[in-house]
Amino acid sequence: MGFDKQILLDGKKHAIEVLERRIVELSKPGLTKERHLRVAERDLLRKKVKQLKKELEDECEEID
Repeated sequence: MGFDKQILLDGKKHAIEVLERRIVELSKPGLTKERHLRVAERDLLRKKVKQLKKELEDECEEID
């Protein structure tokens, strides 16, 4: 009853897509008073996407 590596990889790809859509959302103009919060959240999401892409790349190399 193990897990399938492909399912794990697909899940990470989906997470990256969702985070990238959220980053685009946060890049749109908004209220001035919320600007700092949006920038901070966007930067945090960019770091998370970068980390997930690196993990995905490493796992793809393991499979090959």
